Amino acid sequence: MKRTLVLSFTVLLLVATAHRLPAPIQEVPESPTPTPAIAPAAHPRKSPPKPKSKPSGAARFAGTWIGRITIDKFPDADVTLVISTEGTSVAQNSKAGVWTRPLTYDGKLLSWQTGPTNKVGWTLTLNPDEQSALVTRIFSRTQTRAIFKRVQSTEAPSAMPVRKSRRAER
Repeated sequence: MKRTLVLSFTVLLLVATAHRLPAPIQEVPESPTPTPAIAPAAHPRKSPPKPKSKPSGAARFAGTWIGRITIDKFPDADVTLVISTEGTSVAQNSKAGVWTRPLTYDGKLLSWQTGPTNKVGWTLTLNPDEQSALVTRIFSRTQTRAIFKRVQSTEAPSAMPVRKSRRAER
């Protein structure tokens, strides 16, 4: 019996003094998010407006442009250019007359002809900000240039009437 007692005491001593391993890591499931007691009233949600794509090609020029440029005997004449939405026509108004003409687009600039005999060449080249442009006028080897500003980015509601220039009326 002494032997059993010594053996029991030894086992008890070993078990009591042995180093224990840490408890295994256990993942604690997250508590589900409580649902609100009162759900908010369902309002029909409007989808966010789709961003409008920027026009490309000649349509980038569409809108109303204003500026001052030297025209023949009229120094620093005020000129208004209304470029159609598609960039296919221009309505031009100045002291020299009112013209509606078709446009030509070469990938960089718009060009058109005005005057009683369509011998006055015009070009419009956009600046990087697309809110200003270089306008060039060529007539009889004389070239004048000016910076025009965009005041409207869409076509004017009504087309300008075509009227003969004052020179043609004389």
